[in-house]
Amino acid sequence: MIKPHYIRKRGFILHGRETSVTVEPEVLEELQQTAAREGVPLREILERIEVWRLEHGPQNRSRAVRVWVVKDLQRRLVAALEREEVLLKRSAAALETIAKNMESKL
Repeated sequence: MIKPHYIRKRGFILHGRETSVTVEPEVLEELQQTAAREGVPLREILERIEVWRLEHGPQNRSRAVRVWVVKDLQRRLVAALEREEVLLKRSAAALETIAKNMESKL
């Protein structure tokens, strides 16, 4: 069971208005890392999430933040796997070329 003090309410200003979300520290940390990676303030990431939330139905804001973080992690994982697949294909092609060159020298 999650301890009540584990999930904390975080206040911020969104589009000039005070609001808050109740999220786990790991969710907040991921949001901060995303902001740092993109070189933007955390507020900008939260504004993106708010726009996404409003476009995708009336969700609870805290739930929207959690879902957005999961979707962002999924998107980045797929992109990383696709890059890895490209590298593996290039490596396989290079090894095949090396093998053919070695065979021709025998």
